[in-house]
Amino acid sequence: MALADDIRTARDRATAELVAAHDYHADTITAWNLVIAEIQAGRHLNVPNAVTGTVTTESVLAAKIPDYRSKRLTEATFHSFLAIFEAFLIDFVRAYPQNLAAADPVPVDVVLEAKDKLEITDFLIDRAIVGLLYRKPADWFAYLERRLKLGCPSAAEVERIAEAKATRDVLMHNRGVVNEVYVAKAGALARFTAGQFIDIPEPYHQDLWEMLLKVVAELSDATAAKFP
Repeated sequence: MALADDIRTARDRATAELVAAHDYHADTITAWNLVIAEIQAGRHLNVPNAVTGTVTTESVLAAKIPDYRSKRLTEATFHSFLAIFEAFLIDFVRAYPQNLAAADPVPVDVVLEAKDKLEITDFLIDRAIVGLLYRKPADWFAYLERRLKLGCPSAAEVERIAEAKATRDVLMHNRGVVNEVYVAKAGALARFTAGQFIDIPEPYHQDLWEMLLKVVAELSDATAAKFP
């Protein structure tokens, strides 16, 4: 398959996954609204959880829904948006190993143990990917720009991706409490100071989704145009 076709395939997959994640978010909110309407109309519930022992009644569920809808659901889909975007970047790197694989020498043991040239190529690609993912988003795109000269994404978009990734790190590794690491990674776009609890309001959630969708399209279109 030609490079342009590989890139379009990666774009289409990422786009479909981003749309599906957003639909899940929107559809789940719709479902919760329907549940609220049923409870307000007098529907009674008494549903035991055989695993945890929790018994959910209509009043218990009504009290939980705001947290489920505005926090847990939003955080879960926020994580999904970034994971889908990072998977797209991995596909992007894999699509053109000639230009993206690092120039460092291949260890002798890898060469000796490889079954064929393809296995060595896979090693180089994996090494480049691992090296990228452990660096800052600014480094990801500087690396791509040095090698491909695509002119996108913009510096402002890279900064927003960096802040979003820093937000995710706080949620995953510090129970949502902002620390100095977040402040440093987010830079001028830091939304909180150390000690505060991080938040993902709906407009922020939506703006991130729209930007990631845009960056996926722009990177793909620029690459396909330059390397048809």
